[in-house]
Amino acid sequence: MSRPQDASADAAEVGGHVSELSSPDPVKRATAACALKRMGARATAAIPSLVGLLADDTSIEPIRCEDVGAYKSSEKTSPGEEAAKALAAMGGAAVAPLSDALGNSNWKVRKVAAWALGEIRSANAADRKVRVERLTAALGDAQWEVRSNAAWALGELKGRTAEGQLITALSDGQPEVRRNAAWALGELESQAAGDALIAALKDQDWVVRKNAAWALGEARKKDAAVALRAALMDEHPEVRSAASWALEELTKKRPAN
Repeated sequence: MSRPQDASADAAEVGGHVSELSSPDPVKRATAACALKRMGARATAAIPSLVGLLADDTSIEPIRCEDVGAYKSSEKTSPGEEAAKALAAMGGAAVAPLSDALGNSNWKVRKVAAWALGEIRSANAADRKVRVERLTAALGDAQWEVRSNAAWALGELKGRTAEGQLITALSDGQPEVRRNAAWALGELESQAAGDALIAALKDQDWVVRKNAAWALGEARKKDAAVALRAALMDEHPEVRSAASWALEELTKKRPAN
């Protein structure tokens, strides 16, 4: 239990950082979000202000801040991305606000909220259920960036109930969505996705093909052996490497439960 003076000091520090979130300088806004991230669960009072910053996509150079996760849409960052990292560091307290943010009219808010929901480390089963449900719905978002982050987040959460929707996402018109869907299905070691992943070995995008080969190896789909052998002739070396690894996995015995 924290001492009263500690709580008072935390409140003062949080208040100072929250005031900086409104700075006219985007670097100061991002740095304040970073500082709140470092405070983690001690800074949950800042959650509403951080949610309000999610839409801020002002491009800035990377700031010096120890990372929570690896989210960045480019080599640069933004105050909104730093706010998403801060919210992810606050655990279960941020689940409901971020879930609500998936319904925001601004797709940039929905995009970073989806990422943050996958990055939160919380053992609370109810929180996880809410996240999986909302992220599964986000696979149908009109904006591909939101769908892509939702697929990634579902892989992080190993959202088994989203398996069918992730299989559907393998046919998405945007390669970034297909990449993350294939990866997520690998995280699920999906058996049901076998046929769809085999088809994805012929995707126009080489990253999709690589991720599909890896996912088939993770699932140890023995009936994928013929397709994986064909993938050994793929034009891209990383696809060939993933197919080779997957074929080796097919020969391994699963450990007894």
